[in-house]
Amino acid sequence: MKHIIAEAFIRDEQSYITTILSQFPSSDPSFTVYNWSIGGQVYLDYYGVLEWKNARSELNVDAETVAARVQQCVSLARRIPQMQVKNSKEMLCQCEIAKGVVQVLHGLYKSKTAPAAEVDSIRHYMGLLKNHLDEDQPYFDDECDEDYW
Repeated sequence: MKHIIAEAFIRDEQSYITTILSQFPSSDPSFTVYNWSIGGQVYLDYYGVLEWKNARSELNVDAETVAARVQQCVSLARRIPQMQVKNSKEMLCQCEIAKGVVQVLHGLYKSKTAPAAEVDSIRHYMGLLKNHLDEDQPYFDDECDEDYW
């Protein structure tokens, strides 16, 4: 199943992936699917973060919501390096997910909307995930902010 999800991710078939992965028991798939938290759950959480980021400008976002999303990004950032990567397609997926999470964390950090208590955690995980990114890309500079956030 991993190769199917990786192929669909590369083809940007979000609805296909979420349809397949949401069919697993929602109460706690980690009891029925080996390494769920560093496999299927990473993809679902990543799409949740992206949906929030894309809808953020349309929402009246309070500090509690931002704090919850920061925690979701931090949780995701902890699990991305643990993903089992066995081929180049899975590595590409891991890199793209890391890139997306870094961009969201960076946007929160630069926009000063993240709770002060979370700033150190955000900086730590941006640095951790940077190891999974192409060093030539502008993930941390001000140019990226304007295009992204």
